Amino acid sequence: MRLLCAFDLDEGESICTGAQEVGHTVVRLGVSPAADITATLRRESFDLLIVSAHPDCLTADVVDACDARGILLVAVVENRQSDDNAQRCGVNEKVSFWHGWTEVEKLLPTHTHRNAAATSLIEEPHTPEIFVPTRIPPRNFSPENTSTSVTEKTGRSFSVEDRVTVSSPEVATVELENPTVPLPRVITVWGPTGAPGRTTVALNVATLLTQRGLRVVLIDADTFGGAVAIRLGIFDEAPGIARACRLAGAQELTVAELISVSHKLGLKNGSLHVITGILGSSRWPEISRDRLDRVMECAREAFDVVVLDVGFSLESDEEIASDLLAPRRNAATHAALRAATDVIAVSGSDSVGLARFIRLWSDVSETNPDARFTVCVNHVVWQRDGTTAAESITSAFSRFAGIRDVVVIPESASLMTRADARGEPACLIEPASAFTRSMTELVNRVMGVSGARARPGVTAYFANGLRDKLRSVRLLG
Repeated sequence: MRLLCAFDLDEGESICTGAQEVGHTVVRLGVSPAADITATLRRESFDLLIVSAHPDCLTADVVDACDARGILLVAVVENRQSDDNAQRCGVNEKVSFWHGWTEVEKLLPTHTHRNAAATSLIEEPHTPEIFVPTRIPPRNFSPENTSTSVTEKTGRSFSVEDRVTVSSPEVATVELENPTVPLPRVITVWGPTGAPGRTTVALNVATLLTQRGLRVVLIDADTFGGAVAIRLGIFDEAPGIARACRLAGAQELTVAELISVSHKLGLKNGSLHVITGILGSSRWPEISRDRLDRVMECAREAFDVVVLDVGFSLESDEEIASDLLAPRRNAATHAALRAATDVIAVSGSDSVGLARFIRLWSDVSETNPDARFTVCVNHVVWQRDGTTAAESITSAFSRFAGIRDVVVIPESASLMTRADARGEPACLIEPASAFTRSMTELVNRVMGVSGARARPGVTAYFANGLRDKLRSVRLLG
């Protein structure tokens, strides 16, 4: 095991010495600010971080960095202030300077029985006997032994089968670029103002991942007005995200409670859990950063993939307001982006939508340098002559934002109308449509799956070509 020790080495020398005596590799960093600790975690690979619980050393960013890399975290408590800070950061694994390596080793968990308990909660959400501590390092879950597309491998990762069940004959068999996909994954769907289709993309991505046998939860964390419940025809007077955040604020949120506030939608190859969002603008103070962080922690404990639909605004000028303790409306969006392992950035295809996206691209990409970003352009119109705006879009992104690879999603107004009327994801209504093929390609890129690239609008190409030939014949008499 490789350890990073970021505390007073003189007082805690017994911890480092004891770890070395049993064969562990110890890297001594000493008392360092949180920024230096986070940078060290990003540069090198560690299995355990033992850090001082002082507020200058242990912050939410340090905890997020450990969660993103699956690093165990133990806090060294010096006084009441540091103990309170560890509690605020959600770290329950704590030792003191007079403790040795033996006490630290007792805190290193084996989560086998807890994994099984959390897995059973997916099918039996009201089991009262489950105990979930305030914080557990991220772990991975494997679905039950059914014909699913995820099988357990050694360590912390799972492999995805080399096929995707799609009705379209144009989608070829896919294979993994990376044979292991680390779970759980947190996918945040963001887009600028102007309704580029964030909710549509988030809903269909979550649905397609569920079809592959993964346990997925879709969380509507848009503080400017959620739309997931409306798109699915869910009538929910008490939004699930508000109830979950209220429980998180009272330190009472557990996996069982999180599943109980979600809506379970039965799909063909699995069940999608949905946590509805707020509809009005008056309830946004309930979704604070700390509360949403706790909600995401519980979601990672129970699900393979967490998909978050967030608001458009990235402004942080409100942080300089005189009331520093007041809630921040955009804090939920920033928290979801920082916690994401993958970010899907959605842009509109019109000139205004493209300009808004390009202007904010540097801001959104800097929120989480460790996340994998996938860019998609929605509502792309396919022309009568078989050409598209894809070349112009690709050129604009490459020239002004340095983005050379985007997923193009065609305009499907009629399909969206039918999906809204039926309260179902569009990808299930027409599995062979150009829209579904584009969404499948987007999911493949996010999950690290390669294969034949979908060619949206191929049917339109043939139809338009035949129409042109008939027109020419008619003109010739």
